[in-house]
Amino acid sequence: MIKILIAEDSPTQATTLKFILEKSKFEVMVAYDGQEAYDMVISQTPDLIVSDIIMPKLNGFELCEKLKSNKATSHIPIILLTSLSATEDLFEAIKAGASNFITKPYKPEYLISQIQKVLKYKINNENNEDQLRVEMTFPGSKDRLISANPQQVLNLLISSYEAAIQRNEELTETQKELRNINEHLEEIVEERTKLLSREIEERKKTQDQLNVKNIQLENLNSEKDKLFSIIAHDLRSPFSGFIGLTKVMSENASTFGKDKIVHYTKRLHNTAANIFDLLNNLLEWANINKRVANSQFSNFDLFPLVNSNIELVSERAKQKNIKIKSNLSSNQFVFADREMINIAVRNLITNALKFTDKGGEIEISSTIDDTLIELSIKDSGVGIPPEKIKKLFKIDEETGTKGTDGEPSTGLGLVLCKEFIEKNGGELKVQSEPDVGSDFSFTIPRGKKPSEIEKQEMPSIENISQTNDKKRKIKILIAEDDIASQMFLKVITKNISDDVFVVDNGVEAVKTINSNDDIDVILMDIQMPLLSGDEATKKIREFNKDVIIIANSAFNQFSESSDFKEIGFDHFISKPINKDKLIELLNELI
Repeated sequence: MIKILIAEDSPTQATTLKFILEKSKFEVMVAYDGQEAYDMVISQTPDLIVSDIIMPKLNGFELCEKLKSNKATSHIPIILLTSLSATEDLFEAIKAGASNFITKPYKPEYLISQIQKVLKYKINNENNEDQLRVEMTFPGSKDRLISANPQQVLNLLISSYEAAIQRNEELTETQKELRNINEHLEEIVEERTKLLSREIEERKKTQDQLNVKNIQLENLNSEKDKLFSIIAHDLRSPFSGFIGLTKVMSENASTFGKDKIVHYTKRLHNTAANIFDLLNNLLEWANINKRVANSQFSNFDLFPLVNSNIELVSERAKQKNIKIKSNLSSNQFVFADREMINIAVRNLITNALKFTDKGGEIEISSTIDDTLIELSIKDSGVGIPPEKIKKLFKIDEETGTKGTDGEPSTGLGLVLCKEFIEKNGGELKVQSEPDVGSDFSFTIPRGKKPSEIEKQEMPSIENISQTNDKKRKIKILIAEDDIASQMFLKVITKNISDDVFVVDNGVEAVKTINSNDDIDVILMDIQMPLLSGDEATKKIREFNKDVIIIANSAFNQFSESSDFKEIGFDHFISKPINKDKLIELLNELI
């Protein structure tokens, strides 16, 4: 079996790459820095090395040069994986002696094909020592003379070329669609010469549609640029602070007192929460069109939805001494996509809290007419200047400002609110006065009240043992390879289960269920070593049809419920897992 060494300092990327290679029947070893990789090559002599460039101790270029300068290891081909894309990087790869240069992100099948090409070339040219001297000139740098195998130079140049092609695929497809539409229009004109006047009118209408599509494409490019700007600036800054804090704690934790540890952990939590909120908004914004295609409209009561969002921010409201007053009553039913409205309400309440000074007040109220319900979220905060109100809902305008307590803001949340509310047939309005406060309100179509359906509230899982002494606490299996996630799940399930099993791979999950048929629920991570959550679930369903299996992952790869149910899951919940949502889900399923 061909042996491949992975040199990658990111455990997540190393695990993903290991999974891809093992799936293609390669034997895989992993090193997490350049020096460790070098030592493993000397002791175990792999057939091929796949290395990241940016690593501690020895970077990918240094590792490559060191191996190529050693006679015992100079024959081993090396593929460099990188997110770098400058001409200088390609030069460094050639200079270091790399066999191939693949730009991240890459498709697994493309990576495997390149590995196979390099291995094939190695077999066919084991005794070929020919070298070609190539003189290369780079803008802004001196002429450089390097020695490299001709095929190596060609492979690296082709890799860079293929990466450029991949980045232009989307634009090419769009141009192709527009070209096809235009060709189709020409065919229509030719076929209907007798109805020329009518065809001219139709063509004019179609051209107008194309103009609209071009405008939409320009807007899409503008939104894409804004997205990349947010990622580059607003994510980099908090991540830098987060990394700095963790470094201080890892180096000095033993000298900190309890108060200082609590202080630092609170700051870490707040930073992580802010980063997650931003990422969550980015993902929700990027998936608006996909979400609309799969919208699930239903009748639901605004009262519990608003209350649950107030509860989510209650701790932050206490910290800022802000009073949140809700005048809503129950049975205010609307007809809409519940998740979209939930996201809109959450963002509006969070914004009101963010831009209200300590000791301020937020008031939530509603008005009802024959067809619409209007929800208002009014604060006594800093207010918004009139010239800035016009820019609030445009993603290509810079509107983000810090909150009254220094909270970060990108302005993306309001763009989300407007998009989601309009997709549900409503309208978002804002009234604001600097130093007085803001009133964000939106309308939504009224729904029909259910005819006395389940008016009594279902007891929560946490209180099952109190409401019915005959009911036992459930048994849970946590199948999760991330230690921090294991600890978190154990903490949030401690009130509903005294008997929790924990495994870190799919194989152990199958064995545990096979030997403990009284387990009620499995919290199954999708991506695990040895056996994925998908495959483990399929094996479990061969001998146990009754156990409830809840899939969980940071990536929602299931567009519809039929997708995960086809595998054998009963439900899917995305990471990071919300305790209340998990408890509510268990309540529904058991």
